[in-house]
Amino acid sequence: MATNGPFDTSMTTNAALVAAPLSADGVFGNPIALNVRQGNWKTSTDYAGAVALAAGPDNKMYFAWSPGYDIFTGLATNVYGTSTTDGLVSSNSEVGDPQSIGLAAGRALNNGGQVYLYGKKYRTGSDTFVDGNGNEVPIVGTVSGREIQYVYSIPNFDGTLSVFTSGNSVSRQDLQVDTRPFSEGNSLLVADELGYFWAATADDGAERFNAAGVVSPRVIMPNNQNAEAVTIGSDGNVWAAAEEVLVRVLTGAVPTNATAPTLSQVDGITVGTPITGTSGEWNDSSGTYEYQWQVCTANDASTCTDIPGATVPQYTPSTTDDGNYARMATYATSANGRSAPAYSGLVAVGAAAAPGAAVKATGSTAVIGNAQSMELDVPRKTKRGKKKLYEVFFTATDVPGTVTYTFKRKKWVKSVTVQIQDGIAECRWKTPRKWPRGKTRVTATYVPSAGSPYTAAAVTDRVKVRGR
Repeated sequence: MATNGPFDTSMTTNAALVAAPLSADGVFGNPIALNVRQGNWKTSTDYAGAVALAAGPDNKMYFAWSPGYDIFTGLATNVYGTSTTDGLVSSNSEVGDPQSIGLAAGRALNNGGQVYLYGKKYRTGSDTFVDGNGNEVPIVGTVSGREIQYVYSIPNFDGTLSVFTSGNSVSRQDLQVDTRPFSEGNSLLVADELGYFWAATADDGAERFNAAGVVSPRVIMPNNQNAEAVTIGSDGNVWAAAEEVLVRVLTGAVPTNATAPTLSQVDGITVGTPITGTSGEWNDSSGTYEYQWQVCTANDASTCTDIPGATVPQYTPSTTDDGNYARMATYATSANGRSAPAYSGLVAVGAAAAPGAAVKATGSTAVIGNAQSMELDVPRKTKRGKKKLYEVFFTATDVPGTVTYTFKRKKWVKSVTVQIQDGIAECRWKTPRKWPRGKTRVTATYVPSAGSPYTAAAVTDRVKVRGR
């Protein structure tokens, strides 16, 4: 190295990145060290060493490190890499002109499953020093055949946006943004729910840009105050802080539903039974809610239509709803607009069979309404003292109610009532030892629950009882 500048060329400093994993209980893991290169690194407010870190989509930590500017070579260094929870590191470094590669590790952010880096570029030029006589003298000299250069901020647009293309390499593009010094440690970069980036800039505002680096729009802070930090509020909007003001910037992201609306009753609903719905939970609870009840001709959302005038959280089914289904939709409205609807589950509306109503069985199959049916399956023969399985199969799996099996032979009668589970009513009947031999009539009567969309029905068949 040959120069007239006041440099101690024998002094070098190790440049290394060291990280120590920390568990939730405060226990540190083994440190992870990454040694890159040696040099006399110039770190200042304008060009400070920086580390950016973000969790990636593959359960790895993505990092970038910009140690600084080497005044002996006029070159800058950026290091890119990933680290696993086991401490395995994959990294790669690039060395180049500050006006080309700049400081890449300004901020890191996972946006939509991609890890991005927000950085800045610099320009190089000559500098001076004050000699022993108080004179300002230009610094001249060379190192490794290169002219000694100093690094300076680029006025106006100096931003860069990089995206990790692999675990240790990035693709970088210029960004028409006037960045703030990254050494200030403020929240300078966020991503909204629509996938846009927002950055606090050095020209009295906040900038929005997409992953392609297209900037639009620019928000000017009141009284030309510098935006010190940006964040995403609980309302889904961007909040920018300056020295004396806090500004909310509408992002256009309407509320999104986190938990679907629920209903006060989900079964046993009859005509005249009031049902009350909740609004559910939303990412932005600062706005208002609207409601719309729907009637559905089947247990299928595609059959649902709005009920005119049913726009409050409570609804009482009428006779026109008997045998159908109902559900409630909730809309959330914020300053950004109205959300898509969030729906409750469908509930059946109907009436139970009248007490004591006679239902005549004409065969082993019967219709229960709503295009559904039931079928009785009995064993061909059985013996006294033996247990056999008798079943009723429904063509729908959501049939509420009970089935009563009646076994009759001459003056002998035995009845057993069972619940329906997943569209099947099973009865394991043990024929009494003194039960008359011959063909026994088996009748299965379906009694729907209150509010069921299905109707009562009965099926019948015969089983031959033999002696032991």
